[in-house]
Amino acid sequence: MTTTGSRKIFQEAVIIADDQNWVWNFVRQALHRSGLAPLRLPSSIGLKDSRARLDTGRPIVVDWSCRTRPGGAIVEELTELFGEADISDRIIILATDVVREDALYFGEIGITRFVILRNREVDLVCANRDFLAHWQAAVVGLGQQSLGQTRSDTQWRSLLRHIDTAMEHYWDKREARRLDGHDAGEFATETSVVAERALSDKAYAALIERARGFLLKTDSVSGGVPSARNLDLEASLLVLLDKPEGALSKWSQACHLNPNYHRAHVNLSRCLRHLGRFEEALAVIQNKHEQNRQSIRLMVEIGDIHLEANDHVKAEHYYQLALDRDGMSNLALNGLAMVKFSAGDLPACRHLLAQSRVSSRAAARFNAHGIELVKSGKFEAALELYARAQFVLPQQEKGPMLFYNMGLCYMRWGKVDVARDFIKLALIKDPAYTKAKSLLAQMESGDTENPKSA
Repeated sequence: MTTTGSRKIFQEAVIIADDQNWVWNFVRQALHRSGLAPLRLPSSIGLKDSRARLDTGRPIVVDWSCRTRPGGAIVEELTELFGEADISDRIIILATDVVREDALYFGEIGITRFVILRNREVDLVCANRDFLAHWQAAVVGLGQQSLGQTRSDTQWRSLLRHIDTAMEHYWDKREARRLDGHDAGEFATETSVVAERALSDKAYAALIERARGFLLKTDSVSGGVPSARNLDLEASLLVLLDKPEGALSKWSQACHLNPNYHRAHVNLSRCLRHLGRFEEALAVIQNKHEQNRQSIRLMVEIGDIHLEANDHVKAEHYYQLALDRDGMSNLALNGLAMVKFSAGDLPACRHLLAQSRVSSRAAARFNAHGIELVKSGKFEAALELYARAQFVLPQQEKGPMLFYNMGLCYMRWGKVDVARDFIKLALIKDPAYTKAKSLLAQMESGDTENPKSA
């Protein structure tokens, strides 16, 4: 292990596999012969807890047949941690069999490095050769990216990562405008204050220009011939330009042009869901689900659509299906927790969120419900909801956003002294929180009638 500044750099090759499994023994021996020290991470450990060892730029080997969690669940957690566009080239899958659904899944994620293992000597010799070839190709490819030799591809992945964050930011803001068109920015609607600051108006405009530049460059290379990838980016750009209805036609074209381009289908469904067109959103995702019934992400997507449509029975069914496949799925745990919260089962909700290592999705949804109640003048109901949210959320999610909105609720209710205390709590949580500083300054000046956004 070496250290760069305060960051630890681990040198071991990371293998996610069962202990004393013949697959683990195979890869351990293969890497030992190449002079590498393999480190086994059991699938039962949350990968977020092992991020320091995973975040090294080296390939990651995944045993597709792990007993505690299916291989797809492990890969999905890796994509949550590092981004789908950044992780696919790092993953090498070792499998004893690959069915059609597995092949579809690999195509969706963009995984091209996998080895089929057979427990016979002649087959193992070939598998050993193929595995080491994949390992070397991954190492060389990742090294080229770090040296800038695949600059275009690296830029593309970085752009998609920022585009996805910006689209989440857009839908949050759009929801706020729907609730209160004259002052959308008054409440804090982001999943984190850090995200709110990172996506300032200036950063937002720069990202849009960056996407436009990339499209112009790829159009000049392709001679204007559309591709599913470019149509997906054009649609995302239209969303950021506040033209979601126009984005739908671009995503539909992308899905028609390449029925296997998973990203376009998911984006189309999410756009339809945010526009309240739940049946159409469901049809898009269920079509993909029919092709790959093992995908945990698709089960969660279907659950999310039913949750948005207030069909909590069906939402619970699909979240539970996902958890039956992977009991550590953060997205499914958050989704089921929201269903339990709506049903008033706070102990179950709290338990589910405690099991999840990331509870920001639930925190954001509770927050949105509270905003809706405040803007409807239901102050007591909003404060009761915020109190219940504080009970169920883990400590790390009880952030400045929650206290800020509670303060705003009290201020609208005319209880300025109590409101001031909650705004101060928000600033204790994050002294750089611009919205809270601005609102506190207004309150100190005596202007409590027209709270403004930061």
